[in-house]
Amino acid sequence: MSAIDHFLAHLGHELQALDEAGLRKHERVITGPQGATVRIADGQAATPGSIGEYNWGGAGGTAFWVDPDQDMFVVFMMQSPKMRLVYRSVIRNMVYAAITE
Repeated sequence: MSAIDHFLAHLGHELQALDEAGLRKHERVITGPQGATVRIADGQAATPGSIGEYNWGGAGGTAFWVDPDQDMFVVFMMQSPKMRLVYRSVIRNMVYAAITE
């Protein structure tokens, strides 16, 4: 089992436990205190991606995301705190627009 498959299996188990306990909020993403997110539903987020995608973005503009459904990861390195959200959105849209399958 790959690391991504192991992570997704663990995430699925944890989400099921939260569902069973009545503690899970069904939102577009799960977010942590450092800004990391996990997409838990398709078609609700404002940016392209797949269920199970996880990502993080730094204050200076660096970012990464992993999309297991597309068998893809992206690491984006830049230094532009004022424009980081704009550039992240442009890069993400360009990457997903280039997928031809």
